[in-house]
Amino acid sequence: MKVLVLGASSFVAKSVFKYFNNSQKFEFIGMQRKLLTENTSTTNKGSSLWALGNAIPENILESCDWIFHCAHDFNSAEINLVGGHKLIQQLKKFPEKKVIFISSYSAFADADSDYGKIKYQLENLFLENGHYILRPGLIVGEGGMFFKLFKSILKYPIVPIIGQGLSPISYLAINDLCLALEFIMSNKPLKKDFNLFSKNFINQIEMARAIKISQNKSFFYLKVPLIIIELVVSLAEGLKIKLPISKENIKGLKKNTQILRVSNLEDMGIKNNSNFSNLLSTLKVQS
Repeated sequence: MKVLVLGASSFVAKSVFKYFNNSQKFEFIGMQRKLLTENTSTTNKGSSLWALGNAIPENILESCDWIFHCAHDFNSAEINLVGGHKLIQQLKKFPEKKVIFISSYSAFADADSDYGKIKYQLENLFLENGHYILRPGLIVGEGGMFFKLFKSILKYPIVPIIGQGLSPISYLAINDLCLALEFIMSNKPLKKDFNLFSKNFINQIEMARAIKISQNKSFFYLKVPLIIIELVVSLAEGLKIKLPISKENIKGLKKNTQILRVSNLEDMGIKNNSNFSNLLSTLKVQS
């Protein structure tokens, strides 16, 4: 089966390419805004330049069996929505082809973050047209939001903890995401949307402690009221200072801890016994 990956330069896409590198069943081709600058060993047989919001060349759509949509523009809600609608319109000519859309644990009808709102709107668009949704927790791997937090926690001697730091955080091993993708492409299940995260929730303090211990570093933390964190992040964004978290991240975190989803990993035959500390041991950290 041939799989077209939209947003092929993203952390998730590159992890998928690597996971399926030796697959005899799936062949992946990628499309993204700019060509990959690193020489990664993947099943990506060559990538094509493409920007979210633009039409996909019809010959490429015609040649693939699945579309794995993990492209996202963080600067424009409109581009994400236009891109989703344009893809749906194009696929009306190819009704047998299905999209697997990467959404987010933060996607709710009453989401506080713009990211969560956009993902929720796109979820509905794809579900209404018979496509699939993967809704992962915080993806643990060598990239994405988690890896930014990982490196930030290791960088500083004292870790700031938002509020009491005890709210549950859902997380997902990147390989489990790949297994979920394989399950859908191999089985075309009747169920269309899947929540993906380990049954072993973790809180901020436990996460920071595990990260420090994984690199044999001492763990010290300071609890900081949420309002102070929000003020610091707002000031940093106003001064264009990069921090590992943004106002959008904080909005998403607040909402995520209010609603508890049920994971569907076991429904897909995936043993979700991923231990957070064990996952950290697989990460390669540059000194």
